[in-house]
Amino acid sequence: MIAQSSEFSRSLFAYAGRRAPAVIGLVLLAALLEGVGILLLVPFLELLTGPPLSGVTRVAGWVLQSLGLTTPRAQLVAGLGVFFVLLVLRGVVMRARDVRLASLSLGFVDHWRNQVFRALAGATWPALTALRHTEVEHTITNDVSRIAEGTDRLMRGSVALALVVIQLVVAFVLSPVLTSVVLAAMAVLTLPFTRLMRKAHLLGSRLTVAGREIHQVLGDFLTGLKLAKSHGSEAGYIERFDAKTEDVRRQLVEHTADQAGFRLVFQLIAGAAACAIILAGVFVFNSSAAILTVSLIILVRLSGPFMTLLQAIQSFANMMPAFASVRELKTRLERSSDVVTLPEAGGRSPAGPAAIELQGVCFRYAGEDSNALDDVSLSVAPGETVAVTGPSGSGKTTLADIIVGLQQPADGTVEIDGELLTGPVLERWQREIAYVPQDPFLFDQSIRDNLLWARPDAMAQDIWTALQMASADGFVRGLRDGLDTRVGNRGHQLSGGERQRICLARALLRQPRLLLLDEATNAVDLDLERQLLETLKPLSAQMTIIMITHRLSHVSDHVRCVEFRNGRII
Repeated sequence: MIAQSSEFSRSLFAYAGRRAPAVIGLVLLAALLEGVGILLLVPFLELLTGPPLSGVTRVAGWVLQSLGLTTPRAQLVAGLGVFFVLLVLRGVVMRARDVRLASLSLGFVDHWRNQVFRALAGATWPALTALRHTEVEHTITNDVSRIAEGTDRLMRGSVALALVVIQLVVAFVLSPVLTSVVLAAMAVLTLPFTRLMRKAHLLGSRLTVAGREIHQVLGDFLTGLKLAKSHGSEAGYIERFDAKTEDVRRQLVEHTADQAGFRLVFQLIAGAAACAIILAGVFVFNSSAAILTVSLIILVRLSGPFMTLLQAIQSFANMMPAFASVRELKTRLERSSDVVTLPEAGGRSPAGPAAIELQGVCFRYAGEDSNALDDVSLSVAPGETVAVTGPSGSGKTTLADIIVGLQQPADGTVEIDGELLTGPVLERWQREIAYVPQDPFLFDQSIRDNLLWARPDAMAQDIWTALQMASADGFVRGLRDGLDTRVGNRGHQLSGGERQRICLARALLRQPRLLLLDEATNAVDLDLERQLLETLKPLSAQMTIIMITHRLSHVSDHVRCVEFRNGRII
């Protein structure tokens, strides 16, 4: 936990940067103003109740007399004026402090959330496919939320720490011996608290693991919802979900019981300390009523910040496993091989269909004994249409992933327009292609929003032209809400063929240099597939087309066919 705490502290101060001194200064200034206000209570009370006995009252009286305020009434009025000014100033400083702390805390959490998201977006495809999506979702949502809560408690704890230190200094000025009693009580409280802090850290680790498991069960259920409903297997998911949530609930109840027990101990020790201060002040040290009163006020006011400080430390310990989880995910993504730089918008060049050249390309998936692609060489001329066919598992989709840059070949080269597909060329290339995968994916938004995802600046005429080319304009016009029809999660409100045609329209709207169709028409009938391919014929002047398919009956004479077997072109 020490290493995690150190890393968190470095990260927080690195994010705060030049703002850190200002925030620390405001925290200390607010605590100092409160301490001075409490200290001024002593001369007020002694002016009202009797002769000045304390050094604080004598110093305050000397200052007031040097200003020409000699009567007790004048000194009291002046002192109240100073107290009121301090009160106003403290309120202004506290407002500035709270705003700065909130800005720092929320900004720090957003910083980590954005860092993980950018690492996720910038990582390579192999690194992403190795991750469980539910684990990523849990890390970015639940773990980051726990960091937010822990950081907020930490900020409150820093305020409480400043208040505790300043008020202890004030108490020590008034009565060193009575302050020693308070310090002894605080030392006693730390003994049971260390055990509670270790348990909070252990609970944080368990919550991280249990949260991932709950997300996994929920993700499995949502992914296989149709299968679960059709097989009547919902009970198994409910049982798993209930078991995980019950485990989390039991741990949280146990943690709450520990906290409640600690609060009880805290109240008992604080009450005993208050009684000890009164008894020692009256019978041993003959302290004035004013000093005893202010000492008790300090003790009462100390209890709140001291408890807040202890809770902040406990929340910090509980948060550390969540912070470690977020940091580990970010590091894992950033260490993935050949992490790409996120491309910037715009900058389409060159124009026209692309030329593609593969020479001796080999590729093997991790853990496999044989190559998915083995010494593949293929040339595709600008504007050419190529159909890639072969049985399942022959390497067709792997070829598509290599061409679009999702996978990097172990051996051999890939060139686009005579340039190696790496670095800036890869970044530019991925802005110039349209890839329609086997599984047609649509966002849970309207048809219009799904199309504009590919080209946000597209006009209405461009949208309808793309839909017409994909033979989708007819059924879209027939929908009650037309382009504004919501398609549902992954497009389940549409049929498989309708989803494929919308995805094809989205790709065409992008106006790519390469259109890559990976079994992108397998859900439509043969007549409609022939119609779609006839529609694509005139596009050779605008784009190169590669179709991965298992049906050759519809392929016309102008299409070159390339057949794969066992990762080789035969």
